Amino acid sequence: MTPWHRTFFIILLIVSVLALGVSYYVEYVMEIPPCMYCKSQRWMYFLLILLSFGALFTKWKKGILWGVRVVLLIGLAIATLHTIKEFTGGSCGCASRAPSWKIFGLPAPLYNSVLTLVLLIGAIFTKGSSKE
Repeated sequence: MTPWHRTFFIILLIVSVLALGVSYYVEYVMEIPPCMYCKSQRWMYFLLILLSFGALFTKWKKGILWGVRVVLLIGLAIATLHTIKEFTGGSCGCASRAPSWKIFGLPAPLYNSVLTLVLLIGAIFTKGSSKE
């Protein structure tokens, strides 16, 4: 594994753990219940943690990288849909029709969409070597 591959998977692992930490903080400390999209996005981060560990400790890095790309693409679709629902006031399975909480005036799912897009771009530009 090249240093860039290792760095990418370590960053992915750290970001995923932090994202889950923030989501559980919001749910249990701030007492804001998650909607169905929030819960779906958590699964993406759990999968990314497992895939990151797999990439760091196994030989199947190229296959795992493809798995990461697929998970991030699906996660981006869910995050984008969640963001659209927040902006348009559509029902996203939440108790209220307004965004539960905002950061600097923007709904939290927008930040998740941007984060997922950045991770996906990183995964696309991280190329698996032919030896892996």
